[in-house]
Amino acid sequence: MKGIIFAGCSFTWGHGLYYYSTMKNVVNQGDQFTPNLLTDAHIRYKNIFRFPRLVANHFNGFEIVREPNGGNDITSIDFVNDLFDKNKFNNGGKYDYSEIDYIILQTSQIVRNHFDVEVGGKLEKLSCGQNNSKLIKFLIENNLTYNEWFNIFTQQVFQKIKDFVIFYENKGIKTKIWCWQDDLLKYIKLDSYFSDKFITFEYEGQTYDCLDYMINLNENLLISNDKINFTELIPDQHPSKLCHEIIAKNIIKNIENK
Repeated sequence: MKGIIFAGCSFTWGHGLYYYSTMKNVVNQGDQFTPNLLTDAHIRYKNIFRFPRLVANHFNGFEIVREPNGGNDITSIDFVNDLFDKNKFNNGGKYDYSEIDYIILQTSQIVRNHFDVEVGGKLEKLSCGQNNSKLIKFLIENNLTYNEWFNIFTQQVFQKIKDFVIFYENKGIKTKIWCWQDDLLKYIKLDSYFSDKFITFEYEGQTYDCLDYMINLNENLLISNDKINFTELIPDQHPSKLCHEIIAKNIIKNIENK
């Protein structure tokens, strides 16, 4: 296999996996992320354990992951698009479509995305927090409840993801998608286009449609509850080393089965 692009938020980046290092200079910052507290060695160490490396190693390929920590569905889409943008890099694009076999897209918390709305003939991007004043004004002006708007918003995000997947499938790059939370599940599961692209999680005899469902019933899959590897628990709510292994196993299984 050639290259595999992994696009997602801190879960894909491998937040917290540096705690599994034996290096004594790793700072316990819990759920927080202060980049200057991590050394290059910490970054390289956590990359060993994150699921992108595990999947790429299994298929004898190479992984491509967005360097900054965090993000949302739109930044994931932009990250992938930039990799092929001939105007972004001196060599005419960082990668060629022919060099990539798969894109593995992990959806993030949906409210991290912006909402596209036309105001005065211009497209404006609204932040999606419930207390955002511009969004509240938009809801009032359009006689919408928050729930009514949220339904429109999730459909908008889903359509952007579907358009993204169709584009790269047409370029010959196979795509897979898995969900951290369940906001987009009803659209993905009802759309036959995603029937062979949607990754679920099997763990200890149970199948879960999103990572949240699996973690909620197996709290040991969080770093904060990893009592096997840590005598002093770390208040970090990101996936544990074991959880990354489970994610990798299910991605590999989906690719091989489909």
